[in-house]
Amino acid sequence: VNDRDAAETLRGGGLYIEKSRLPTLEDDHFYWFELIGMEVYTEDGRFLGRLASILPTGSNDVYVVHHAGQETLIPALASVVKRIDTAARRMEVILPEGL
Repeated sequence: VNDRDAAETLRGGGLYIEKSRLPTLEDDHFYWFELIGMEVYTEDGRFLGRLASILPTGSNDVYVVHHAGQETLIPALASVVKRIDTAARRMEVILPEGL
């Protein structure tokens, strides 16, 4: 894209690259696309739903989990998110009191 007008024609389009071209992240860091769609469970095995989206906030991200018409907001904190298994597409959390 060589100028603003050419770039304008691409507005609303998607930009895709091969996963192999992405930089390797540090341990316990993940790309959002690796997390979206994961099944989310409590540590005792209760199914909470699927991670539908991620909200960036000033201090930490918030995972938006949907199940049976319900939405659960889970802070993306080490004290809450206990295990992420990208191969199994599964996340285990300890919900803070009140969730």
